[in-house]
Amino acid sequence: MKWHTVASGNRVIEEAVAECTASIQEALGDKPPDLLFVFLTPHYADHYERVPGLLSVALSPLHLVGCCGEGVVGGNREWEMEAAFTVTAARLPGVQIKTFHLDIAGEHDLEPGVIASKIGLPAEEGPGMVLLADPFTFPAEIFLNHLDQAYPFSQKAGGLVSGGNMPGQSFLFRDEAVYRGGLVGVGFHGNLAMDTLVSQGCRAVGSPMFITGCQDNVILELDGRSPREVLHGLYQSLDKGDRGLFSQALFIGVEMRPEVVVNDRGDFLIRNIISMDSRGRLEVAAGLVENQVIQFHLRDRKASAEDLKHQLARYHAMEKSGQPVGSLLFSCLGRGARFFGRPNHDSDLLYTHLGMMPLGGFFCNGEIGPVQGATYVHGYTSSFALFRRRTPE
Repeated sequence: MKWHTVASGNRVIEEAVAECTASIQEALGDKPPDLLFVFLTPHYADHYERVPGLLSVALSPLHLVGCCGEGVVGGNREWEMEAAFTVTAARLPGVQIKTFHLDIAGEHDLEPGVIASKIGLPAEEGPGMVLLADPFTFPAEIFLNHLDQAYPFSQKAGGLVSGGNMPGQSFLFRDEAVYRGGLVGVGFHGNLAMDTLVSQGCRAVGSPMFITGCQDNVILELDGRSPREVLHGLYQSLDKGDRGLFSQALFIGVEMRPEVVVNDRGDFLIRNIISMDSRGRLEVAAGLVENQVIQFHLRDRKASAEDLKHQLARYHAMEKSGQPVGSLLFSCLGRGARFFGRPNHDSDLLYTHLGMMPLGGFFCNGEIGPVQGATYVHGYTSSFALFRRRTPE
């Protein structure tokens, strides 16, 4: 089993492809790769339709998935605000691979049985899945809930396409086909395990509270008090630095599973606060039920860095049958150098904690990954897919 990731900043698409394919052939040999992950920035928008064909001629990959992204990851760095074309190639003996493209036309298409039949992978094998979805045409949040029902033993990771501003501007690749909507994905089982790691990057403030009144996604009461009263008290309890974050980096953490005691980072699903109306009711970007536990969170550079360090250290300490041989990073557009103040923050932390390895990926409009046993679309996170052999070679 071999993995290799390469990137090119050459703005001429043919030359970028040639640079990447030459590096892949040198690393993997002349035999066609079993799988390519391809990500490229909008600087190549006029040539998106040609990408699968160019790679097919150069490498004859058995399978390919990818998409455009506002920024990409590859070649041991994160490429932001500049042209970049990146390819992660894998030679995967003993692994069964299936790519797919999905559209959701109605509720019937969301039935777990229908999803499983379209994907065409055996659920009992617990196949790993990498998923890339168009944020304008595909209901990713709803779909993932039904996908978990269809494939309860599978690890899923990925992201929502970036680099476009309206429907029709997102491009997704699957084998030799190009799509402007829907979802593309790849699933695999056999001698390849995929581990996932999601860093939400927020720290809790105040105390956990019960929702004692709500309507859809609007909180009416928290522990019997109005959200306005609760937030006023929370603000007064914060120090000067946190008060500065309160107006621009306040989020709500929502309990995901009632059976899990919420007492550690990662126990909440972090969601945006949308608005507060004149009556002090709080609208949030999450479905709510009464007696659900919530806690407010702040997001800052230090909290995000510490959370990722914690997640990587915990992963490194776990018992594994082998170290990762390849990886993908799906990072929020709100992270990167503009947030952390320096480039390559998340990828450098991966290398520091887990060692150097091929790493590809892109900056997303939403990140896909599991938390507490269920798969969600996240925001402001980094979601990693870490690939390792199930059995030694």
